[in-house]
Amino acid sequence: RLRAMGANVFAHFSGLGRAHGAVNLGQGFPSFGTPAFVQQAGVDAILAGANQYARPGGNPDILEKLAAFYSPIFERELDPLANLATFNGGQEGIVCAMLAFVDAGEEVLVVEPFFDAYNNAATLAGAELRGVPLRPAPAREGRGWAADWSVDLEALDAAITPKTKLLVLNTPQTFVGKSYTEAELAGIADVMRRHPQVLVISDEVYEFMNYPTPEDLTAPTVTPTPMPEEPALAVDAAARTRQARFAAVDGMFDRTITLFSAGKTFSCTGWRCGYTVAPAHLTAELVKVHAANSFCAPAPLQSAVTAAFDEAERRQYFERMGAFFQEKRNRLVHHLEAAGVEVTVPGGGFFLLGDYTKLLDRLLAKPQHADDATLRGIQAALASNTSAPAITDSPDYQFAEWLAKQGCVVGIPASSAYTPENRHHGARFLRFAFCKTDGEIIAAGERLLELAEA
Repeated sequence: RLRAMGANVFAHFSGLGRAHGAVNLGQGFPSFGTPAFVQQAGVDAILAGANQYARPGGNPDILEKLAAFYSPIFERELDPLANLATFNGGQEGIVCAMLAFVDAGEEVLVVEPFFDAYNNAATLAGAELRGVPLRPAPAREGRGWAADWSVDLEALDAAITPKTKLLVLNTPQTFVGKSYTEAELAGIADVMRRHPQVLVISDEVYEFMNYPTPEDLTAPTVTPTPMPEEPALAVDAAARTRQARFAAVDGMFDRTITLFSAGKTFSCTGWRCGYTVAPAHLTAELVKVHAANSFCAPAPLQSAVTAAFDEAERRQYFERMGAFFQEKRNRLVHHLEAAGVEVTVPGGGFFLLGDYTKLLDRLLAKPQHADDATLRGIQAALASNTSAPAITDSPDYQFAEWLAKQGCVVGIPASSAYTPENRHHGARFLRFAFCKTDGEIIAAGERLLELAEA
């Protein structure tokens, strides 16, 4: 079963970047550091003695805090012990859901492009992963916009078979940066009502990274960007309600597992503290698998996250996160466009897609690159518009390797986030992360521009 899992794309490109001194905008870990109040909460929890096993599914203190926080958001009274559970990162929550609710030979349906953990978890469960690609839209004002990408509801409906047991949604989306609207989620819910056997994972780990003014691309003028715990950033009073929730659509709560990540929210991805909101009958099964797998999430970090939520509310941290990442996004957009990369502008999260085809043409027009066999091969592969038989043969994979080997920048090939038959949909894109220091974003832009203009 494990032979079906390929090498980890993120680890490969991070390693390649280190070897050649490229700026790493590939893997989605924040490089600007964890807020001091979050770090202090971790220290305090350890020193207070919260260092033994926690309750499987979460200690009461964090569950009560999360229930109080999310009950108004979901517009229902959440039972801390019945509707919430903690995991060793959101990724463990995904694995637990697959193992709990999907049997070998059944199918998991994802909207593409997708986080590779969905495929890995489905493989562990012995299930087949099937994909329905998001449809890109024509550019507006010379740019693509993630908000214009859409799910083909007829294709989604047709992709569901009697074997389909789980649909995975992701909003804001980890590659495109699309944040679904309430109307879009309602359309998906209409499809799901025709297939009552299908459960839903709604992966919402970037929930507070919806931008307050998503079409405002004003270039930042201040470096470094003020951190979200600092009062210099504008407060978005609608930050907690800006995210459209699939589980909040009429009739969907009882079949939906909504997934969150304190690691993403508080820029402490190494803490591995994820959690879910779900109906009691689904939560109970998730906790059974979690207890059999790792027994509990780290006790001191659960206590620390509880304290961090309290302090974050006091500081209006959640209300400043969207503005913080919008500034980061805008900075990267301007640098990429200057180098000839056509950007799909995200509406949430901290990733964006860049179409590198015009940059490739600029490079091939230069005498020093005109006879580069790798670049010529990439150009020919793009012209074929067919899915490569192996991910390493995909043109975006090869271009990402070429860029890293130039000591330029690390991006993640978008085709790695598609099922094999749909790889061609991502072949002209690289994904870049902007959860990075301003210095890294600027350096990446300068290196790309130097490469394009040399």
